[in-house]
Amino acid sequence: MIDIVEFDEHDYSKIVVLNKTIFGPIVKKQKLYTEENMKERLATKKSIMLGAKYQNKLVGYIVGYFEKKGFYLWLWGVRKEYRRNGIYSALLFKLEEILKPHKVEKIFAKLFSNMTDSLICHLKKGYVVVKAFKSRREPSFYEIILEKKF
Repeated sequence: MIDIVEFDEHDYSKIVVLNKTIFGPIVKKQKLYTEENMKERLATKKSIMLGAKYQNKLVGYIVGYFEKKGFYLWLWGVRKEYRRNGIYSALLFKLEEILKPHKVEKIFAKLFSNMTDSLICHLKKGYVVVKAFKSRREPSFYEIILEKKF
């Protein structure tokens, strides 16, 4: 059973630890987000943060915020050993459910071309690629902008 829980600013540490667990092995240490990065980025934004528990263990998350253009899906991830259990789909479903009363016209996200599982999942959920370009931050990858309109 997947339980989706809402987080707030008191839960930044949970997200940072999970982010490090998921992406630490593949991302350079200086590029992982810290609690301070999250505080700075979200300080002036209305955000939504969700966690996914599977068998009572925190295994996934989504962090995003409202912008003039819609809702920006900033950070997300599911622990590798828990993927393909519908966890990210449940997180996206809950996010869209929360966004409905806000009359958000679109959700958009940016990911790197090496995140194939994430790209496929988004495409299956109705997201489309609106832009792709060679990354300046990670020159060996492309950055892909995804969007889902409502």
